[in-house]
Amino acid sequence: PRYVLAFGVTRPAVARRTDDPQRHREYAPPPSDAPGTQRRSEEDRLFRSSAFHPEASAKEIQRLLAREQLETRNPARTRSAHRRSPHKASLQNQRASVKRRKKAKTMDQLRAMGFDGPEAEQALRQADGDIEVAVNMLVNGAVAPATESPASAGVDDSAAVEMLVAMGFPADQAQRALNASAGDANAAAELLMQPVIEEFHAVRPFAYSEQYEDDDGEEEDLGEIVVNDEMHNPLAAMRPGEDGRTAAQASETGATIAAEAEHERKVRLTSMGFSEADVARGLTRANGDAAVAAGFLTFPT
Repeated sequence: PRYVLAFGVTRPAVARRTDDPQRHREYAPPPSDAPGTQRRSEEDRLFRSSAFHPEASAKEIQRLLAREQLETRNPARTRSAHRRSPHKASLQNQRASVKRRKKAKTMDQLRAMGFDGPEAEQALRQADGDIEVAVNMLVNGAVAPATESPASAGVDDSAAVEMLVAMGFPADQAQRALNASAGDANAAAELLMQPVIEEFHAVRPFAYSEQYEDDDGEEEDLGEIVVNDEMHNPLAAMRPGEDGRTAAQASETGATIAAEAEHERKVRLTSMGFSEADVARGLTRANGDAAVAAGFLTFPT
């Protein structure tokens, strides 16, 4: 069994303690039509959270419940990020990174032609990324006015902002990250905490084309993407956890990159106000993941 901490990070479930007889009782949720079901729902959720992690503190349980509330409000955005296999999630992250770089390059070409601003972005969006069609629309004045979407209008989610601020991010940066991620607190935390991952995706010494089946059962062509081969790609040493350690041990270059990435994580966390000793303990506990370490340091058990 597995349980989910804040920001979608999964960890193996901890064995239940044997000195507490209450831990041995099996959890059996009441029938949906049983009297008092709604009244008991909150304590049932608390029991599920604590039963999966006997050492969980009240703060950790509160964080789990806060995440569940976020997923309830944004089911389309927060679904399946932690359900996908790590390989598929990594491929989809890389595909999104490739799309962002392609869009930025196309916008640079439009600026070089003298087109800039929201109208150029709107034309490119309506042309589905085709620069020739976008230029024709701009020249002929055929760009339809943009309709304000909830994402462009800004996401008003005070609970998610407070959660990110509690991790040490300025409120304005937290709000911008939420706007960019359409209110997804997990994605916003990644935007704020993982600049080194973007650097890893930006440098692509190896590439290949692969097809995979998405959650809807449809195959999509990823095109040219980064190969996360920790044995042959030293840049994989930037990644936390076992993959990063494997890449660091595979070559001298990988070891150097891993040391720089570790230093970057420590600087990032100490700049949030945590001591170096606490940061070192937090990173060790989080297996090198800076985002998870920040959660441990913000809500110590």
